[in-house]
Amino acid sequence: MQLVALLLSAAIIVPGCKSGPGKDEVVPLPALGQDQRVPRGVYAVVRRADVPLDEPTDRVWAIINEEVVPPLTHGAWRGNGLRVGILRRDQLDAFALAMPTPVAYGESFISQSAHPIPILETAQLRSDLRLQIDLTQPPRPRAVETIAGGKSSRLRLLARIETDKQGQHTLVLTPQHYVPSPLTLIPRDPLEKELDGRVYSELSIGLKLGTDQVAVVDLYWPWPAAQIESDKPATPDETGARQAQPSPARSTAKPALAPADPGDPAAPPRHLASSDQLDIMPPDMSSSDAADDSADKPAPPPLPSTFGSTLFTSTRIRQPVRTVLLISIPSPEPQQINP
Repeated sequence: MQLVALLLSAAIIVPGCKSGPGKDEVVPLPALGQDQRVPRGVYAVVRRADVPLDEPTDRVWAIINEEVVPPLTHGAWRGNGLRVGILRRDQLDAFALAMPTPVAYGESFISQSAHPIPILETAQLRSDLRLQIDLTQPPRPRAVETIAGGKSSRLRLLARIETDKQGQHTLVLTPQHYVPSPLTLIPRDPLEKELDGRVYSELSIGLKLGTDQVAVVDLYWPWPAAQIESDKPATPDETGARQAQPSPARSTAKPALAPADPGDPAAPPRHLASSDQLDIMPPDMSSSDAADDSADKPAPPPLPSTFGSTLFTSTRIRQPVRTVLLISIPSPEPQQINP
């Protein structure tokens, strides 16, 4: 339930991500700093939850409304490994119950501005990375571009807030391949520099958010229904029946990268390079504890090599994770904390 508390708590600045809890610990709420303030005017609170990569979020998305996105844009985002929808605040309890336990979290905010702000980005892309992004806009012919790593480039998700005359706020999300431009003698605005590289305006999404709604952004990586069902917590009757049966062979499968098409030069990030390189056991667990926890655990399907899988996956405390973003826009004139 800590996710509900995080969503409803006051917007405060928490730099970076914090280490997650132990096996039986509860994620603590961030403490209010003495000099921390929330911004005036219109702003968005961006909350980030990093959950284990080998646990599905499909049951979470059964609660979220994805129909707020136009069908063509919805399909384009999914084709690039991205997923977005809106959650009502009265659904937060159900959301928290379906959500995997986070191993790390973070919180920040963005103020209303004409310039988009990065709310999620990768580390510097390796020079040998080659990744395709599909920008097709039916009924136009298929349009695919190749993203090349190196040159201090990164993948980003940009966000900005638009407000109409009626006071309705729209959250605009746009993927970006950031590549810093060469230094010149011409002065440049810092915000202008943030848009260096390729901003994929073809994939921009506008979500109208009320104060009782939360935008959810995640990696699109669907799991087979049978695996999701087997991942549900067992009822007392089911637990007794399992104990009466011989123990099945324990699953040691790890998230694996889907094989690339023949001739495709795409090279995934290091933590997605192969299933052998993924260590899903937390560092504070013994091998016997890990074996007990992995019993009857479904094997993850192959992880596709997409824009989304590169942007929304990383490693926290030596554990591969996927990031889920929760974005809300509170009332326009918040009260300052400890002015």
